Amino acid sequence: MIGDDYFLIREHSEILESLQKFSLKDDGLGSIFDKIVEISIGHFDREEETVVILGQYLYDSYVHHKIVERGTLKKAAEEFKIEYGTLLDEHRDIERLLQSIPEEELQKKDVRTIKHTLLRHSEMEEHLLFPSAMLIASTILREDA
Repeated sequence: MIGDDYFLIREHSEILESLQKFSLKDDGLGSIFDKIVEISIGHFDREEETVVILGQYLYDSYVHHKIVERGTLKKAAEEFKIEYGTLLDEHRDIERLLQSIPEEELQKKDVRTIKHTLLRHSEMEEHLLFPSAMLIASTILREDA
């Protein structure tokens, strides 16, 4: 079982909390961040039901030599292979919304920081976590075939 202390779950919670503060603003910026929150909630849930489980499997089996329940693992692998394209599309949607932030708002440090955080988060997922999850998912599904 994966706890709330898993690094990606912690990061999702922190990002969502920051996004929700921005979405409360009663202006165009609030509207942009409201759309990002809407995308992020489902996006984070899908990642936590797939990528997190696959990543935790790798950690548990190779670092702690724990046996992982195959049913949950196979389900996460199948779902990740289905959701992968959607996860990437959601990153592109969030990036487009971030590009729509007015230049004057980007002069504010907190706005620049959350934009940078979201872009770095997407990059980390696309360059490290998603390829790792795809490799793990493919291996699990091949072993169970």
